[in-house]
Amino acid sequence: MTSCFFRYYIIFYLVIFINYACHGSSLNKINQPQLLSECKGLDKICPRLELKSDLDILECVQFSDTPNNIDQNCLSNVWKFAATLLNYQNMLELLDPHCQSEVVSLPCNSREQPGALLKCAIENISQIKRKDCKTYVERLRFLTFLDARAMNLFIEECNDDVAKYNCEFDRNPEVTLSCLQKYLLKLKKACQTQVLRLSELQAENVKYDKQLLTKCASERRLFCEDVSMGSGQVYECLFRHKDEQRMSPQCASELLRHEQLIVQDYQVSRGLVRACKEDIKNNRCRKSVSDDRDIRLAQILLCLENATHYGKIISIIVFCIFKQKIFFFNR
Repeated sequence: MTSCFFRYYIIFYLVIFINYACHGSSLNKINQPQLLSECKGLDKICPRLELKSDLDILECVQFSDTPNNIDQNCLSNVWKFAATLLNYQNMLELLDPHCQSEVVSLPCNSREQPGALLKCAIENISQIKRKDCKTYVERLRFLTFLDARAMNLFIEECNDDVAKYNCEFDRNPEVTLSCLQKYLLKLKKACQTQVLRLSELQAENVKYDKQLLTKCASERRLFCEDVSMGSGQVYECLFRHKDEQRMSPQCASELLRHEQLIVQDYQVSRGLVRACKEDIKNNRCRKSVSDDRDIRLAQILLCLENATHYGKIISIIVFCIFKQKIFFFNR
């Protein structure tokens, strides 16, 4: 009897151990490096990045200035990896070490669609309490521009406007976004909100704005060759040269599109955000502002304008004041 019980006891805990081991293996699979062996030599293409994970490699490939120098087999595997990341379970496993159960508790209507969990985390990032989790979600925002499925989720409120303004480009949502941006003031409120949210993400790196990057390729080589892709610096560099004779009409048109977005939402300009950040904080310009995006922007800019009128000693940069004037003259 004792021998039988002992065997049962051993089998019971052996089953538990096997289940735990299998679950743990599955759970951590997406976080285990799979591309490192297939993408050797990327350290020369991305010398500033420490390539320790597949996400590091994905970022390297996405932000590389010389993608033609990357091995085709490596590229193929990287894009396959990027596509699988958007699946609900894989995204959950990717976030789990940093966020634990916090992302699961976010108020999301749908999670099962590819990219839905990422979209939910990005849109509710202010509700995330863990600093490590919030930082990691911010890092993953670039995935929105890697896959049509993810970007389409961000403009799902725009179906009517897409049809109305002939902005339907099934295989290229970036062209659809660019088209919608040109009609921004005519869009329905829900669609306008989604377009501006994507535009804010796009402003972080010109590589997210392939329309501008393509049509301003020669201008970027001519005027901004030594300027880093990130932090919106390429936008700022191109703006400084927009009146040059060598600026093509195509590139000028794309810069105008971007400038019109800034008029509606100053956060589309990373330079303006940097220029005004301290002044907004020091003058408490976010206190009691409206939940409505347009009214909130007007209130913040009027607060800064009033601060200069009352002679407060503040550090508003000329660029910041200039953008305020663009806003008021174009309302």
